[in-house]
Amino acid sequence: MSMKRTIPFLFVLSLFTFAPLAFAETQVTPPNANTTQTQITPSPANTSINNSASNGILMNPLKASNLQDFVGQILDFLITIGSLVIVFMIVFVGFKFVMAQGQPSAIQEARMMLMWTLIGAAVLLGAKAISLALQSTVQAITN
Repeated sequence: MSMKRTIPFLFVLSLFTFAPLAFAETQVTPPNANTTQTQITPSPANTSINNSASNGILMNPLKASNLQDFVGQILDFLITIGSLVIVFMIVFVGFKFVMAQGQPSAIQEARMMLMWTLIGAAVLLGAKAISLALQSTVQAITN
């Protein structure tokens, strides 16, 4: 499979693989749950609006109460997706090694792909390590 066909194939595969994950985290929280809520008092002009779904309470759609938690959740999500991509790429690189059949140019290409896959894995781990170091530093300064 040539590189011109591989990249669109991986893109389409990722769309079908990762798009359902966007809906997998959906949760229904009862109005009396322990979450960040803002009570809405209707003005006289809005008394005809029937908002029975939320019972006059705005629910925070984010599970984070501050920016630090929000950024941490985004990073955790990216690391989860990146880890899946890393595993897929390692399997794909193994396939490339098998399909090289001793051809030096194909083996060199597979080695380069493996090297960049491992560099990507190191970047993912480094991002989490930097995030944890910054988080502990900020907590030490604020406390």
